[in-house]
Amino acid sequence: MFNMPNLKKMLITGDRRQLKVHLESLPRAVQVGFGLDSVIINLDASDGIGKTALQVGYRSHPHIVQCIEAGFYRPHGERLIAGRNPEERNMLTASQLKLPKAGSPLILIHQVDEAERDAVSMSSYNPGQTWTALRILWRLFNVLPPDSSILCICLYGTQANDIEREVLAEEELNRSVGNYSRRNTRPRSRRNGKEPFWCDPDRVNVSLSRARHGLVLIGNLHILEQKKGLKNFWLRQNKKQLLLAKTTWTSSELKVLNTTRKVNSWMQQVSQCALHHTMLKKDVAINEEFLSSPISLNLS
Repeated sequence: MFNMPNLKKMLITGDRRQLKVHLESLPRAVQVGFGLDSVIINLDASDGIGKTALQVGYRSHPHIVQCIEAGFYRPHGERLIAGRNPEERNMLTASQLKLPKAGSPLILIHQVDEAERDAVSMSSYNPGQTWTALRILWRLFNVLPPDSSILCICLYGTQANDIEREVLAEEELNRSVGNYSRRNTRPRSRRNGKEPFWCDPDRVNVSLSRARHGLVLIGNLHILEQKKGLKNFWLRQNKKQLLLAKTTWTSSELKVLNTTRKVNSWMQQVSQCALHHTMLKKDVAINEEFLSSPISLNLS
């Protein structure tokens, strides 16, 4: 590709399980033809090239690292070891939020509401799961440190616009939101031979591994557990202890989620808001996808 006669050695680093996903974020002009789409595959297949596999993950809480290893690395004979102790990633586990499993920052919420599609933009959204996600978001806002910042990332423009509008309307929450990032994508279907986001283990790996302090996954878990990687991800923990099979909430449960009268009023106003799959990065991110409309709240 380049004429560099004095070049003796080259060091190439990256996670082979994630690089393919990040390639799509680069300008289209460099995605093909420069070797970025094939260099890791070719180097892996070459016997004469030295390879070193780093096995320690320093980003996430140990429980999250263990689940990521079980879901996305162990099936390939690879290891991923936690480089942090629980106390270094305890924003969720040390908070006032009552967790399904004490000490575990993983929460799985089973919700079977069907996804809908915007008639104009054709963007997918799920009002029922939005309802749940917004209440959890408010609860997280009330238990996280005052200086926490929230970055909302939505893969569909409709979802980003909806959540942005509701957050901007609430002055107190707006002060905690760093900014919004949205990336419009066309809904994927099986008809074109491509499967949706949550059917691609590499893309799921990239999304879930962003969480540092905690992870809340909202969706139809019966569908999601059939997808490669995800089943092993949460089976690494005791699924029954992590699962909240809720499609509706009782008034007493809402009192736990909505801690102030102001929050209750705000929630009534946005009950029809369509947020969909989200990834909450914080230190909190909200991501979105189509098939089973999962919502992932990642505290990072």
